[in-house]
Amino acid sequence: MCEHNRQLGLALQLYVGDNSDGMPWPNWENSYGPGWLYQPTSGHAPDPWKTNELTMVEQGLYFKYLGVRKVYYCPLDRTNHVSFIQRGQRVSSYIMNGAVCRFGQMDRPKYKITQFNPTAYVHWEPDIKQFGAVWDANRGHDAS
Repeated sequence: MCEHNRQLGLALQLYVGDNSDGMPWPNWENSYGPGWLYQPTSGHAPDPWKTNELTMVEQGLYFKYLGVRKVYYCPLDRTNHVSFIQRGQRVSSYIMNGAVCRFGQMDRPKYKITQFNPTAYVHWEPDIKQFGAVWDANRGHDAS
């Protein structure tokens, strides 16, 4: 397992420990406040190449537990490669399972971590080998 996946898992555990076992919002169509990865800005994910939007990542719910942005990227990501440049979501290499917010059907996060199977995946890195497919290259524009 990638070290960054482990760190995201630890950030999740610290977050739910500080929030009565409540799960963080996965940034799914989020327009009201911060999700696990970022605070939405103007209805979209922050652009990591716009320095005035970097603070939006620092307002994400995990950032206080991680302290650095590099954890959000796979160590194998090549930010100058077309597969990275053309993907829909460049704030992170990883996404969060949309089941956490019932795939956008909740207004606010209501699930607790104890409501999920302990073997369920919360975060993963989408496969970018199928560039152009629906879920390739982290096409979750909102990190979910």
